[in-house]
Amino acid sequence: MSAHTPRTMAEQQETSATRIILDSNGRPMNPRAQPPPDSQDPLAVLLAALRERDDRLLDQREVCERTTLHRNTIYKLELKGEFPKRRVVAGGKVVWRASEIAAWIASRPTADEARQESAPPLTRR
Repeated sequence: MSAHTPRTMAEQQETSATRIILDSNGRPMNPRAQPPPDSQDPLAVLLAALRERDDRLLDQREVCERTTLHRNTIYKLELKGEFPKRRVVAGGKVVWRASEIAAWIASRPTADEARQESAPPLTRR
């Protein structure tokens, strides 16, 4: 046997095991999205990060489900610049990027924050 050939089954498994990288939620990343082990190539790292992001295209039904808003409300918010812009993909079909919708949802205030913002200021008598 050569010096580079693993001798035991445990050594073979350890040698052939791939490094698992966890995403920001602690879940294993898609193996295709993982950069090569010990990669210092900035492009490879950037591409892996982009693949990890939730950048699916969502149709109107999916956006309504995720936001719990009616399509008319979404349209009005979009006109006021308070909602991500839709994109036309083909034949009038409109979609939104999932990452933009997730960011919009994350930017919404909690119920307590919204209540505090709309409450009248307290005055002393």
